[in-house]
Amino acid sequence: MLSRVVETFLAAPFDRLRVVVSSKDAPDLPQDPRVEIVENEKRREGMASSIRRGLTDMSADTEMVAIALGDLPFVRVETLQRLVDTMKSKKAGIVYPVYKGRAGHPVLWHARFFGELAALRGDRGAKEVLERHR
Repeated sequence: MLSRVVETFLAAPFDRLRVVVSSKDAPDLPQDPRVEIVENEKRREGMASSIRRGLTDMSADTEMVAIALGDLPFVRVETLQRLVDTMKSKKAGIVYPVYKGRAGHPVLWHARFFGELAALRGDRGAKEVLERHR
């Protein structure tokens, strides 16, 4: 399943893909120089620890990140393209798909939110930041 998600993101307009895993024994993922596998050694601290790990050592010129769950294999490349286009054209800070009136994944975050995301704790992921800035 994770391999399919990675393939979808590689086909989308992203420069780099950082895959946060619970151990270095990650599943067999597509070989691509844009894919970086990082281990979350603090995984027991909850989902927020994976977000913090993914943001660690981010390039200073990174404009946005997409936070996606590895168990959502049906996200389409077209959806990702539309999210990126929306982020860029509307100068939006947070962009996510909506399906049947409900917020979905992945969520794109402008760099101005990296500090808040890096401060997250617990197992709610980035939902509290999203709710604060809806």
